[in-house]
Amino acid sequence: MEKRRKYKILENEVLTKFRETKHFIVNKYYNLFMNKLGVEGADYQQRDYMLRQFWSVGTIATFLLKGSKGATDAPEGLLVYCGYTAIDYNTYDWPIHVNLINKRGVPFIPATPQTVDKDVVLGFILRNHKSIKFIVEYFARKIALVESVVQTQLLAKKMPFILKTTPENKQKVENLFTDILDDNVVLYLDADTVNDIDVLQTSSGYDIDKLKSLENDYENELRETLGLDNLGVHEKKEHLITSEIESNDEITKDSGSSILDTLEEFSEQIKEVFDYDLKFTWKDSIKQEEKDSFESKEEEKEEEKE
Repeated sequence: MEKRRKYKILENEVLTKFRETKHFIVNKYYNLFMNKLGVEGADYQQRDYMLRQFWSVGTIATFLLKGSKGATDAPEGLLVYCGYTAIDYNTYDWPIHVNLINKRGVPFIPATPQTVDKDVVLGFILRNHKSIKFIVEYFARKIALVESVVQTQLLAKKMPFILKTTPENKQKVENLFTDILDDNVVLYLDADTVNDIDVLQTSSGYDIDKLKSLENDYENELRETLGLDNLGVHEKKEHLITSEIESNDEITKDSGSSILDTLEEFSEQIKEVFDYDLKFTWKDSIKQEEKDSFESKEEEKEEEKE
């Protein structure tokens, strides 16, 4: 019964560590995403809310506040952003009418069904209409799983020396081990004592370097999927070659462009329906001069070889 309780405690600790690692990865990329996307035509509160919606549910609704167009402080009018639920769909699986979610019970969000592309405009962050969190959690689970194996191997490496003894030779073995811990360079043992020493070997291998490499691969793939540069992430700069830089750039740019193109369609529809200018910008994670420095070093190496 006592052993079962100890195993249950250990199992809970492993599960807790897994959850903590996953939670850390998700929060890390939440912060990176929130800093990656710029929005022109929205104040800091609107931008924050918009990006949190894109992160958590992947979509948002916006409408022009009645009576706001032509105001001194908002000549184009004031856009309001909120969540929504679809009521019905057309033949292309696009919502026709939606109910707006009035989370805080404010008086200016309509309570009646709204017509899409007339009363409201819908925006998405991904082509598949999923959220950014959906992608991050997928990779976070994989990274956390690998990290849990790493932790298990580290615990295995903490296994102490196990020496098998008998009541007759126990004192001899204890004296021997004391001499070893005292850093004695030479130990003089009689033949019988040597034959009596039996060390229990553990069969745990060392795969931590391979596991960390796999973990880094997962994280780099996540960064590429989100359009975040992964050059230099868990990688020494001198190990990168020009072709790797170009390949990473291409994948990252394609992923970033896919997200940005989807948001630009949202902006275009807002312009068409409400005559309001909203622009999304994609910030570079790695400065161009740093990329140029990588390429310059590679060229110098090639010249030295020649």
